This record gives sequence, structure tokens and C-alpha cells, in this order.
Amino acid sequence: MGGLSDEHLKKLLARHSKAELAEWIVERSANDEDLRRALIGLVAPRADTPTLVSELKRIITKAWQRTRTHREPWTLARPIAAELEPVPPALDQLIGRGQAMAAEKVARRFVEAADKGLAHIDDSYGCLLPLCHEVVTLWGKAWAKIEPRDVTELAQIVYDGVRENGYAVRDHMIRDFAEALGREGLLALKAMLLAEHQATLADKALNDWHRREPPRHLTNIADALGDVDMYIDVQRQCGLLDRYALPIARRLLDAGRAAEALAYIDRADPDRSFFLDEKDDWTTLRVKILQALGRDGEARDTLWQAFGRTLNTTALDHLLALTPANNQPTLMDRAIAAAEAYPDKLTAATFLLGRGLVGRAAAIIDEYPDQFDGRDYSKLLPLAEALEHDYPAAAWVLYRSLLLGILEEKRSKAYHHAAEYLAIAGELTDRAGMHERHQALLAQLQSEHGRKYGFWRLVRTSSGALLTAGSSTSNPRVADVGTRRGRRTGWYVATTQRPSPTGANPSPPSP
Repeated sequence: MGGLSDEHLKKLLARHSKAELAEWIVERSANDEDLRRALIGLVAPRADTPTLVSELKRIITKAWQRTRTHREPWTLARPIAAELEPVPPALDQLIGRGQAMAAEKVARRFVEAADKGLAHIDDSYGCLLPLCHEVVTLWGKAWAKIEPRDVTELAQIVYDGVRENGYAVRDHMIRDFAEALGREGLLALKAMLLAEHQATLADKALNDWHRREPPRHLTNIADALGDVDMYIDVQRQCGLLDRYALPIARRLLDAGRAAEALAYIDRADPDRSFFLDEKDDWTTLRVKILQALGRDGEARDTLWQAFGRTLNTTALDHLLALTPANNQPTLMDRAIAAAEAYPDKLTAATFLLGRGLVGRAAAIIDEYPDQFDGRDYSKLLPLAEALEHDYPAAAWVLYRSLLLGILEEKRSKAYHHAAEYLAIAGELTDRAGMHERHQALLAQLQSEHGRKYGFWRLVRTSSGALLTAGSSTSNPRVADVGTRRGRRTGWYVATTQRPSPTGANPSPPSP
């Protein structure tokens, strides 16, 4: 039966009644939570409100109860998130069919259960919290549909919610409830938080973190009201104008106040380039502000300076886009010259390789062979692989750095990579003309790392024939280095000897 096509299977199923099929599916779903969740998602749009609400409450209760009965509840983030997956779309269904009050009750129940359950769970990988945030958003959406509603009472609910937020479930509650609160409710919430702020300033026992909680919520209210001046005033009261100069500048630009935005962005630290919930870094925002002021030349200067600081390719691409086509070759020549003079040679070589200038990247490596730290393996390895075929000498330098980086750091779990890099370096020796340097490397390895028996054991079972200079370049692996991509551990040639500094190959000492 496994070879049935979908069409044939449909015809066979059509011979059964709907009742038979429904009974069969429900019976299977009793022991299959994935199937049950899929069924709930299928039937939710047509289920009557009491049935849907009852099922959602059952899901919420059952999922969060596991944190009280499981022997290791901290491991449950992913399975509980999977169990709760049907809840947000079902809540949205309830709101869409005009059952906002029912949706509000279910969402509130969910949030209350989450507050208790998250106390026992390790959600380091962010399996549960985004789902909780989605439910809070729908909770606010439900409140916005409830008529009539007391916005002062709702402001109290939000105030209590953001103050009792130990597990970050209500991080965006003010934003999510802004529509439901309206201006009147937001101003009532502002008054509550201002009163709390004054009380915290008077309480000398509180630390800075607790003192800054009310102002943080006040900035969320300022955003909800679209009041940039209120946002700036809150940051001024907290002495944080310079630290939050970039978010202030973005808000001023959005409000059409570009000149003021420029003054603030120039107070910001370019090195502190990214802020949570800010889509633009310092450079991008400053360029937008300057363009809004019609100062395109200064915008291009800003991009060039950003490129020069870190060889930022995004800044260079943006600058090229703002440069007339006939001037772009000159600009690229300047960029290449800046890269070749850049003090961090790995960053420089990586930039040049990314621009397709493989030969120039290899030249930097040849000129500065000792400036490549094997600990930067995430950058070094792709660079080495790209150079293997046409620039074996530069590739040999990088594989040496990778090898020594592992051995000097004594990272025994990576010794199989070290043995591999040594084998590749041996392959490259003839083509690279690195005979003397390779022999010197072998001598260094025996002298400084001769007692790393785990490494040498892997070398013996890898490509010992390639460990001495002068190995044959007829080896097909040299001719087609691309065939080794993605299977770095299975292609070694067996050997039972370890090289000595003199070129002889005595048997290695027993561990």
C-alpha cells in the first residue's frame, strides 16, 4: 500500500463514510498531539465559540501543568511551545468572529499561566517567549474590540501587568494595549507611572535598575502617543540623553525634525551602533538624516568614514549606489587601497576576496604571514579553501595558522581538524614551493606539541604520506580540492609514523 498515489488514496478513502473517517482520526489523535493540534487548527474556524474556548482552556491548562509534574521542567520549553501553538491563531479567529470578550478571557488565562510556568522553564533558545508575546498582542487586540470598556480600569490592568513582569511576558504590553487604551487611557497610565517614578526617586534603598523601570515604561507611552518631546524629556530626567541619542534622532527624523535629529545623532557613539527595536545603525541613520537635509556630499563622506573604520561592505555598497556610474571605478580603487593598508590583515584579505580580488587577498597573506590568528577559524577556513587551487602558498599559511591555533589552545575536541589541516598543508607543499617552511613546521610541531598524543594518533590514521615535503602532486585531491568540501574527515591516507625535525620518520612515543 506504500506505493499508492495521492489520487488513488483519495478514491479509496472516498469509499468510507464521513463518520467512519472522523472516528478513525479522533481515535488516532488521542495519542498523537501533533495530529490533534493540526485538527484543532482545521476545525477552529467552524467550531462554535463555547467548544473552541473550552478546547483552548484545556490546551493551556494541560501544557502549563507539565511544569509542575515533570521531573525536569526546565527542559520543557520546546514541547510546551508546540502544545500551545494552536492558541494564537484560534484567539485571532475568536476576535475576527466578534467574540472579543471570550478571546480576552482565554488570553488572560494564558498569560497568568505563563507567569507561573516560566518560573520553572529554561527558555534560553526563545521557544516560548515569542509565543507569549503574540498572545499578549492578541489580548490587547481583543480589548480594543470590547465595547464599552473603562479605559481607566484598563490602564490599571496594564500598570499592574508591566510592574509584575518578572519573566518578560508583558514586555510590549503598553504598545499592544495602546489602541485599546486610547489617549485618555494612556494619559491615565502616564500619571500612575509618574507617581511611581517620584516615589522611586525618594527611596534611597532602590538600585538604579528599579529606579529606571518607570521611565522605561514612560518612553513606551511616549511612543504610543507619538510624543517625541516626552520621550526626550524622560531620557533627560534619567541622565541618558547621550546613551539614547540614536533612538532620539530616529524619532525626530520620523517626526520631520531632521535638523534636531542631526544634533542628536552627532551626540551618539558610532561604536554603539545597534539598539533593540531600531532598524538602522548609526551610519545608516546619519546618512538618512543628511539626505533629508539635502546634504548628499556629507552623507557620502559618512559612508566612506564608516567603510574606513571596519571595511564595512554594507557602507561601501551604499556609497557606490549614491555615486555616479562614471566615478564608481575610482571609488573602488580607493577602497582597495584602503583595504590593503588596513591594519587587520584578516579583515583586509576577507574584504578583497569578497570583491573577487583573490590575487590581492593572497598577496596580503604572503606579505604578512604571521598576522593570521588560528582562533579566527570561522573567517580563516573559507579564505583558505578559496585560495587552495590558485594560490597554494597563501592557503598553506592559513592552514598552518588554523593548525597551530588548535594545538596552542589545547582544544582536544578539534584535534581531528588539526590533523586534517596538516594533511592539506602537506598536499599544498609542492605546488606552493614551501618545502623548507613545511619541514620547519613539522619540527615545530614535534618540539612544541610532541606530547599531544591524541593529535598524533589522528595524524597516524590520516595522511602521513603527505606530512613530508615533496609529496606527489599527482594526487587527485590536489587537482580537485573542491571534492573535499563538506567531508573533511573521511579522505585520509593511512600512516603509522610521525615526522621528526630532521626529516626522518621514527615511530612516535607511546602515550
